[in-house]
Amino acid sequence: FAQGPFIAQVLVGLLLVSIASILYALEPQNASCTAQVWLLTLGYTLELVPLLVKVAAINRLVAATRKMRRVKISMRSLFITVASILMLVVVFLSIWTAVDSPGYLEQRYLINESGGEVGTFVTCASESDVWNVILICWN
Repeated sequence: FAQGPFIAQVLVGLLLVSIASILYALEPQNASCTAQVWLLTLGYTLELVPLLVKVAAINRLVAATRKMRRVKISMRSLFITVASILMLVVVFLSIWTAVDSPGYLEQRYLINESGGEVGTFVTCASESDVWNVILICWN
């Protein structure tokens, strides 16, 4: 099976994850929060799905040889599988961004109650945690 295109997909996925990690180091803003989620999710998808599709194809090949059957695995079908899973992820991310986009969230807390000092904690979050639970299950 063609090594080059699959390795290129994995490398693009790793690049997207690397860019997302740089964004995590920056001060959160609405645009960077959305970009973090998109880049990280698409990066992990492009990193893992081609490998899993390729392993599944090899397993089909091995299972067919045990039954003494001839199997033809086309590169096109492997790429269609990867592209369809990637499209599902893009649809999920689009719905998330349209409905409840992750954005800048500032939380305040008391440092000490006697002095009345207030500290702030800035992070990226959505209104609902359902989106993050779905992402954790996916990744």
